[in-house]
Amino acid sequence: MGENAGDYHVGHLEEPFTRYPGNPILTAKDIPYPANSVFNAGATKIGDNTLLLMRVEDRRGLSHLTVARSKDGFTSWLIDPRPTLPADPEGHPEEFWGIEDPRICCLEGEGRYIITHTAYSQGGPLVSLATTITVATAKASELLLWLHQHSQVSP
Repeated sequence: MGENAGDYHVGHLEEPFTRYPGNPILTAKDIPYPANSVFNAGATKIGDNTLLLMRVEDRRGLSHLTVARSKDGFTSWLIDPRPTLPADPEGHPEEFWGIEDPRICCLEGEGRYIITHTAYSQGGPLVSLATTITVATAKASELLLWLHQHSQVSP
Protein backbone atom coordinates (compact mmCIF):
# COMPACT_ATOMS: atom_id res chain seq x y z
CA MET A 1 0.00 0.00 0.00
CA GLY A 2 2.06 2.92 -1.31
CA GLU A 3 5.52 1.93 -0.03
CA ASN A 4 7.24 3.98 -2.76
CA ALA A 5 5.58 7.34 -2.01
CA GLY A 6 8.89 8.91 -0.94
CA ASP A 7 10.44 8.14 -4.35
CA TYR A 8 7.59 9.68 -6.31
CA HIS A 9 7.94 13.36 -7.20
CA VAL A 10 4.92 14.98 -8.83
CA GLY A 11 5.86 17.80 -11.20
CA HIS A 12 9.37 16.53 -11.91
CA LEU A 13 8.57 13.98 -14.56
CA GLU A 14 10.08 13.55 -18.01
CA GLU A 15 6.76 12.28 -19.39
CA PRO A 16 3.37 13.98 -19.03
CA PHE A 17 2.03 11.08 -16.96
CA THR A 18 3.86 8.47 -14.95
CA ARG A 19 2.11 5.63 -13.18
CA TYR A 20 2.72 5.71 -9.43
CA PRO A 21 5.08 2.80 -8.66
CA GLY A 22 3.14 1.89 -5.48
CA ASN A 23 -0.12 1.18 -7.36
CA PRO A 24 -2.58 0.06 -6.44
CA ILE A 25 -2.69 2.32 -3.40
CA LEU A 26 -5.83 0.57 -2.12
CA THR A 27 -7.34 -2.86 -2.74
CA ALA A 28 -10.33 -4.82 -1.42
CA LYS A 29 -8.01 -6.23 1.29
CA ASP A 30 -7.68 -2.69 2.73
CA ILE A 31 -11.44 -2.22 3.12
CA PRO A 32 -12.46 -2.90 6.76
CA TYR A 33 -15.61 -4.81 5.76
CA PRO A 34 -16.28 -7.58 3.18
CA ALA A 35 -15.69 -6.30 -0.36
CA ASN A 36 -14.98 -7.82 -3.77
CA SER A 37 -13.18 -4.89 -5.40
CA VAL A 38 -12.18 -1.25 -5.17
CA PHE A 39 -12.47 0.76 -8.36
CA ASN A 40 -11.54 4.23 -9.52
CA ALA A 41 -12.32 6.97 -7.07
CA GLY A 42 -13.10 10.65 -7.09
CA ALA A 43 -10.37 12.60 -5.30
CA THR A 44 -10.10 16.02 -3.71
CA LYS A 45 -8.23 17.89 -1.01
CA ILE A 46 -10.06 18.83 2.19
CA GLY A 47 -7.73 20.83 4.38
CA ASP A 48 -4.41 18.99 4.56
CA ASN A 49 -5.93 15.62 3.66
CA THR A 50 -6.53 13.86 0.39
CA LEU A 51 -10.04 12.44 0.31
CA LEU A 52 -10.95 9.56 -1.97
CA LEU A 53 -14.59 8.83 -2.65
CA MET A 54 -14.12 5.20 -3.72
CA ARG A 55 -16.40 2.87 -5.58
CA VAL A 56 -16.46 -0.38 -3.61
CA GLU A 57 -18.20 -3.52 -4.87
CA ASP A 58 -19.79 -5.61 -2.14
CA ARG A 59 -19.98 -9.41 -2.10
CA ARG A 60 -23.35 -9.28 -3.91
CA GLY A 61 -21.76 -7.44 -6.84
CA LEU A 62 -23.47 -4.12 -6.00
CA SER A 63 -21.45 -0.92 -5.66
CA HIS A 64 -21.53 1.84 -3.06
CA LEU A 65 -19.23 4.73 -2.13
CA THR A 66 -16.76 4.78 0.76
CA VAL A 67 -14.44 7.54 1.94
CA ALA A 68 -10.70 7.07 2.49
CA ARG A 69 -8.41 9.82 3.82
CA SER A 70 -4.63 10.23 3.74
CA LYS A 71 -2.19 13.01 4.66
CA ASP A 72 0.04 12.36 1.63
CA GLY A 73 -2.47 10.83 -0.81
CA PHE A 74 -0.40 7.67 -1.17
CA THR A 75 -0.09 5.93 2.21
CA SER A 76 -1.62 5.57 5.69
CA TRP A 77 -5.23 5.58 4.48
CA LEU A 78 -8.03 5.92 7.03
CA ILE A 79 -11.05 4.17 5.55
CA ASP A 80 -14.59 4.50 6.85
CA PRO A 81 -15.54 1.29 8.72
CA ARG A 82 -18.70 0.74 6.64
CA PRO A 83 -20.08 2.13 3.36
CA THR A 84 -20.18 5.92 3.60
CA LEU A 85 -22.83 6.28 0.92
CA PRO A 86 -24.70 3.03 0.29
CA ALA A 87 -27.22 2.76 -2.51
CA ASP A 88 -30.77 3.53 -1.35
CA PRO A 89 -33.13 1.86 -3.84
CA GLU A 90 -36.20 2.55 -1.68
CA GLY A 91 -35.56 6.28 -1.41
CA HIS A 92 -33.82 6.56 -4.78
CA PRO A 93 -35.11 3.91 -7.23
CA GLU A 94 -32.45 4.99 -9.72
CA GLU A 95 -29.93 3.29 -7.39
CA PHE A 96 -31.55 -0.16 -7.63
CA TRP A 97 -28.35 -1.83 -8.86
CA GLY A 98 -25.92 0.43 -6.96
CA ILE A 99 -23.91 3.61 -7.37
CA GLU A 100 -20.42 3.99 -8.76
CA ASP A 101 -17.73 6.04 -10.50
CA PRO A 102 -17.87 9.17 -8.32
CA ARG A 103 -16.20 12.46 -9.16
CA ILE A 104 -15.90 15.30 -6.65
CA CYS A 105 -15.01 18.93 -7.28
CA CYS A 106 -14.78 21.96 -4.99
CA LEU A 107 -17.10 24.87 -5.74
CA GLU A 108 -14.53 27.62 -5.13
CA GLY A 109 -15.68 30.42 -2.88
CA GLU A 110 -18.78 28.53 -1.72
CA GLY A 111 -17.15 26.00 0.58
CA ARG A 112 -19.18 23.21 -0.99
CA TYR A 113 -18.43 20.30 -3.26
CA ILE A 114 -20.31 18.96 -6.24
CA ILE A 115 -20.36 15.20 -6.71
CA THR A 116 -21.36 13.22 -9.75
CA HIS A 117 -21.75 9.46 -9.82
CA THR A 118 -23.40 6.80 -11.95
CA ALA A 119 -26.60 5.33 -10.55
CA TYR A 120 -27.79 2.00 -11.96
CA SER A 121 -31.55 1.61 -12.16
CA GLN A 122 -33.66 -1.17 -13.60
CA GLY A 123 -33.86 1.01 -16.72
CA GLY A 124 -30.08 1.35 -17.02
CA PRO A 125 -27.35 3.75 -15.96
CA LEU A 126 -27.77 7.48 -15.40
CA VAL A 127 -25.70 10.33 -14.02
CA SER A 128 -26.62 11.70 -10.59
CA LEU A 129 -25.50 15.10 -9.30
CA ALA A 130 -25.47 16.50 -5.79
CA THR A 131 -23.92 19.27 -3.75
CA THR A 132 -22.69 19.04 -0.18
CA ILE A 133 -23.17 21.30 2.79
CA THR A 134 -20.46 23.81 3.68
CA VAL A 135 -17.30 21.88 4.44
CA ALA A 136 -15.62 24.31 6.82
CA THR A 137 -16.64 22.41 9.96
CA ALA A 138 -18.10 19.17 8.59
CA LYS A 139 -16.41 15.76 8.58
CA ALA A 140 -16.31 13.82 5.31
CA SER A 141 -18.79 11.21 6.55
CA GLU A 142 -21.20 14.01 7.57
CA LEU A 143 -20.87 15.55 4.12
CA LEU A 144 -21.81 12.33 2.39
CA LEU A 145 -24.67 11.56 4.75
CA TRP A 146 -26.07 15.02 4.02
CA LEU A 147 -25.48 14.46 0.32
CA HIS A 148 -27.47 11.24 0.32
CA GLN A 149 -30.38 12.85 2.16
CA HIS A 150 -30.46 15.94 -0.08
CA SER A 151 -29.50 14.80 -3.58
CA GLN A 152 -29.89 17.91 -5.68
CA VAL A 153 -27.84 20.49 -7.53
CA SER A 154 -28.11 24.12 -6.52
CA PRO A 155 -27.13 26.98 -8.86
